[in-house]
Amino acid sequence: MKKLILFFAGVALMLSAHAQQGTTCDDPIPLATIGDYVADFEDTWFSYTPSESGITVISTCGTNSCDTKIWIYESCVATPTEFAEGTYAYNDDYCGLQAHVEVNLTAGTTYFIRIGDYFTDCIASVNFGISYLGQIVGCTNPTACNFNPMATEDDGSCVFFPSELCSQPDLRFDSLALVNSLYISQIGAAECDVQEGCVTGYGNRWIIGFSSKIDNIGQADYYIGNPSANPEMFSVVNCHGHTHYEGYGDYRLMDENGDLVPVGHKNGFCVMDLCGFGQYNCSDMGISSGCYDIYGAGTQCQWLDITGIPAGQYRFVALVNPYYLPDALGRYESNTQNNAVSVCMEIFWNNGVPTFELLADCPSYIDCAGSINGSAELDCNGVCNGPSIFGDVNPDNDLNTSDVSVYMGILSQENITATTCNDLNANGEISVYDIYLAQWCMNGGNGGSTITNACDFPRNIVNVNTSAGLSISNFNDTEGYIDIELMSAVDDVTAYQFEISGADVIGVTSLVDATVFSCETGYNTFTESVFAVSNIYGNKIENSLAPTSLCRVYLANYGNNEICIDEVVDVVNNNAERIPSYIYGSCVQGINVSELTNLLTTSTEVFPNPASNEIRLRVNALSEGTTHVAIQDATGRTIKIISALSLNVWNTLEVSDLSSGVYTIHPFNSTSKGNSIRFVKL
Repeated sequence: MKKLILFFAGVALMLSAHAQQGTTCDDPIPLATIGDYVADFEDTWFSYTPSESGITVISTCGTNSCDTKIWIYESCVATPTEFAEGTYAYNDDYCGLQAHVEVNLTAGTTYFIRIGDYFTDCIASVNFGISYLGQIVGCTNPTACNFNPMATEDDGSCVFFPSELCSQPDLRFDSLALVNSLYISQIGAAECDVQEGCVTGYGNRWIIGFSSKIDNIGQADYYIGNPSANPEMFSVVNCHGHTHYEGYGDYRLMDENGDLVPVGHKNGFCVMDLCGFGQYNCSDMGISSGCYDIYGAGTQCQWLDITGIPAGQYRFVALVNPYYLPDALGRYESNTQNNAVSVCMEIFWNNGVPTFELLADCPSYIDCAGSINGSAELDCNGVCNGPSIFGDVNPDNDLNTSDVSVYMGILSQENITATTCNDLNANGEISVYDIYLAQWCMNGGNGGSTITNACDFPRNIVNVNTSAGLSISNFNDTEGYIDIELMSAVDDVTAYQFEISGADVIGVTSLVDATVFSCETGYNTFTESVFAVSNIYGNKIENSLAPTSLCRVYLANYGNNEICIDEVVDVVNNNAERIPSYIYGSCVQGINVSELTNLLTTSTEVFPNPASNEIRLRVNALSEGTTHVAIQDATGRTIKIISALSLNVWNTLEVSDLSSGVYTIHPFNSTSKGNSIRFVKL
């Protein structure tokens, strides 16, 4: 608003007022009591510590003519915005262009107040006042149907079920606010945008942005509360560090066939009263009866990522409370028919730049259950509100750790069929990426709600800002294995899959410290692929400027072939993103089969059988020397590799760590396999 200009030696020097107290939240102007004040600078910062708890009024009404705004924060914020995100309370245009907040403040707590304008509308100082309205009064009996958890003073208004005076909230999506705010723009996707599912990829993204205004037109408040009192309703582990209210909003884009198009999703940040009065803020969320919450156009995630989608006609459906959840007091909405806004549009592309046009003929959206503006969806098998869950390959109608094991078995099969339910990145193939996506989803995903047990699939994110390489680091022709190393200088790795050429893969074991990266390994004898996935969520191979020893791959039938890493199928980071991969180093040369002594086993013996703790194993061969054995479970997965067992003698093997079941022992050396034998672990 104000700047100081000095003239020195004929040169005008402009000194920013930011050097003065009140220009940043790091150096706010303290306000001692209620009263009238003046904000002299563009976005002047004040600190205020109320002496009494209750409703405090801060207002610019009646004393200004320009477009003013009020922001209140619980702590100093590094990058404040023009809108409500990150605030404790916020208001714009309560009385004409002026701002006004009635906010619940706690005695003895210091708050940061920011008084400013709509961008740079005010060219002079802004006048504002602070006054105390009093404690929140209402029904304080928690058994009453109109219980007010924010009230500190009972006003005698309590009523109880089944009284006709018991009322309900009613959330309504403001269709006019959404339609009038639609715009198209390009943004650079930040890492948090990708991790939280606000966009579907890195780099520059084309978006359609809009505002969401949610009115509570019901006779009761919609009370959400806070993560401490109502942890089941919130997600607090996310990239931005915001508190997310689960299941608050859902934005869907559908093509002409009614199929969902991946365009990102919405998280509920602070759900609070933004109408200038009311009692809810970021510390205790909700929408008072007769009030509203707004996510302004330009707010984080307040968009559809349309990058790369085909030109054509689409339907955009925005829903509030799409799963019709009760509030924290168990009150359901009185009407859910007004929870959705449906907009039909046509998207065009011209030289890589999109435009859109709203279509006048847009019939009401009817969900798969036949409800107008309903939220029913097809499950991954195409059944309306069906039980099938993405990644539930077990299947037991639940996504859990058993699905990871079943996925590993699928990857070792000769014929692998990709379906909508198991192909979580929708690329027509099953790989370790699908397995890790299932694991990522069951641990929260990018807003995979604990309420709805759902994640946004398909998800196929490639992190173009990093890369990872694989190389053969060692070849042991005597014992028949190659060692593989990983180069990933930027990203941590949680899963990998690659294919070998020039040999048969007959076993694999991890070389990474299991306390750092505990994983399930496997291989496919039909594709000669090797794969591994972290089996403890959060375990990862740390990024390093030096190569990391990754795994040991046991081979057979390579003779004097050239043994190579033929293809890197997938390398996955801990954010459930695919890492662009490469192969470095050279292939290795096998040796002539005639120069080796084949195993040529005549028999393999095991005793006792069944066994509980240990077995004795004898591999009878035509020659002396050593062999290796692979122990596989009933699904064909290799559980362990034991190296350098002596031929023609009894070897003692520990099996107490195996689960009960039937196992197969496969002897092998560098060029051939021996006769297998089964044993039963009690």
